[in-house]
Amino acid sequence: DMDFLPAAVRQAGVKNMLRFIAVVHDAMQTGTLSLTDMNLSEVPEDVLGMTNLTELRLDNNDIAHLPGTLTVLKGLKTFSCENNKLRTIPTDFERFPRLQRISLLGNPIDELPLGLCKMTSLTEIASYSHDLVPRPPAAKISKDQLIDNTFALLDTFEHMMKAYETRRLILADMSLAFFPNEAFQISSLTDLDISLNNFDKVPNIIGGLVNLVHLRISYNFVGEFGFSWEAMTALEVLHIQHNKLTETLGPTFGSLTSLTELLAHDNRF
Repeated sequence: DMDFLPAAVRQAGVKNMLRFIAVVHDAMQTGTLSLTDMNLSEVPEDVLGMTNLTELRLDNNDIAHLPGTLTVLKGLKTFSCENNKLRTIPTDFERFPRLQRISLLGNPIDELPLGLCKMTSLTEIASYSHDLVPRPPAAKISKDQLIDNTFALLDTFEHMMKAYETRRLILADMSLAFFPNEAFQISSLTDLDISLNNFDKVPNIIGGLVNLVHLRISYNFVGEFGFSWEAMTALEVLHIQHNKLTETLGPTFGSLTSLTELLAHDNRF
């Protein structure tokens, strides 16, 4: 009778139930719990009671959601959940006091919580995000390309972390095609440079960055600006040259009373 086991483990089959018992026993001594390749659809609730864990691995399962209550594992230093079905991780992760490494490779990640930037213990995030780097081709992505994309994501995330303190976000010449949504949560930004990338549009929410003083969007493929300039009264420098703009900048452009420098040549208007 295996009724004492978590439902998620019982559903994974007899072989995995026996393995679960063995690895949990070992983890009580070592602090490392590896539940990889066990056909799990969720994190077994028994894991939350293993407060001695320093390393938790859930790779190669079918997990689509992680419980925020994982943060009860206060001693956790390494968390790996590679090759699952995660699209994000809980915002609660910022409450891990000792977490150093997060690996989410092989998941269809859409976004990462901006609160991770506040974690002083965190030194490494391994992930591939469709929003932060160009989408892969339809063909199977190569290992080398996956590594390149991962480094691009980590590079972008590093810039995000710095922007929280410096109020300057420089993402120029990074081959980006999808704008990092996390940038709009840094409302204190005074400098934003996304020039020399592959953007064909800029999200309308950029008009909400009311503290911007310098905005550089040059050398992209932007065809129009759909946002209102009305709230961006602090803007002094605007570079939008070498894009594909075909229309005027809109009736609210006159609200930029602080603007002293505008470069808009090599467009189509």
